[in-house]
Amino acid sequence: MPITNIETIIDIIVNVRSLITWPLKMLWRFIKWLWPFTLKSQKEKLGLIEGTWREHYWEYGKSGDKEVILIHTDWKITNTLSYNLTALNAYLTKPQKTKGSVMVKDPHSQYHGNYPIPQNVTTDMSISFVIDKKHAKNENKIFNLNLEIEDPIGIRHQIKGVSVKNIRTRSNKKEVEPLSVENPTKIKHKILKKVVSILKNEIEQYKVRGRKDGRLGTIEWPRGGMEWRKEGESIRFLNENSNKSSVISDQITKLVRLYKASPKDGKRKIIKFVKDRIDAKQEYRDIAYFIVLFLFEIGELSLGLRTAVEKLKNDKSVSLGDVFKLIDILLTFRFKEFGEKELDVIEVVVYSTEEHTFRIKQRVNAIRVDL
Repeated sequence: MPITNIETIIDIIVNVRSLITWPLKMLWRFIKWLWPFTLKSQKEKLGLIEGTWREHYWEYGKSGDKEVILIHTDWKITNTLSYNLTALNAYLTKPQKTKGSVMVKDPHSQYHGNYPIPQNVTTDMSISFVIDKKHAKNENKIFNLNLEIEDPIGIRHQIKGVSVKNIRTRSNKKEVEPLSVENPTKIKHKILKKVVSILKNEIEQYKVRGRKDGRLGTIEWPRGGMEWRKEGESIRFLNENSNKSSVISDQITKLVRLYKASPKDGKRKIIKFVKDRIDAKQEYRDIAYFIVLFLFEIGELSLGLRTAVEKLKNDKSVSLGDVFKLIDILLTFRFKEFGEKELDVIEVVVYSTEEHTFRIKQRVNAIRVDL
């Protein structure tokens, strides 16, 4: 074959090869360009839905001396990621860029704070923001929020189009009937007048140290988790030791001292007096837990617990929930003070209500094991 023919064949082969490799090179460049977007589309998504029974709302408020808008949102969060959520940040991106405050419900208790969320666990989460008052000129403003949740490895999960109404306009609920306020000047009995003073003082303490902070007025108990669980160990529903001083209140101490110093007739009057003030329509409603603790201290737990359930069961406040929270605390840290009679009463009550009863059932079972 002449050399010119060989060169022609080589040229054809080279040209054909370039025709094949050029599209392949261009395809590879396109794939490399598209790759980051493909990864982004496959990013793990956080399980998040709006609260099942609470409503988002906003209200006017103050930050120092400055008038601001306070925005509160509630969520059900499920950790659908491949790692634990040890901490979360939240950012508002519309209508104003700002960082928010995140509160997570502890999956193992009823307390809220900066609790971790293990994989595949669902819990409640609230996010609050403070923005400039200029964003709402009147109470009819409906915010359409965009926000982001930043997880522990820095990935931000976007939430768009969150509708938030003013707390006064988000529903057409009837105005709540005001609680009746007792006039102490009309009480002539000297001892009962002191009792009223103690109860009214507890009301003020509850306002400052109420349920929103995970506390109950003047009542003190050991902080931290109320269940103990270590790797390879079974869960424990009771504290290591039962100690009367583990759940105390200086106001309860004063009330008990007053009761013990009273004559027999005075004792009966005090019991009836405080019992009658466990009432959803009275100012003492929110401190029913306090009255129940007093009755527990003087051996009348059954009376206090049954009265609370009867008088508060249909009330929309958290008063009955606070009573159950108190019982939960007492069972945990003062379990030696409960006998069969008290446990029977508690069981009848918690199995007959739809109210959340914390871990009361589990703690009663744990106490019975050692009785």
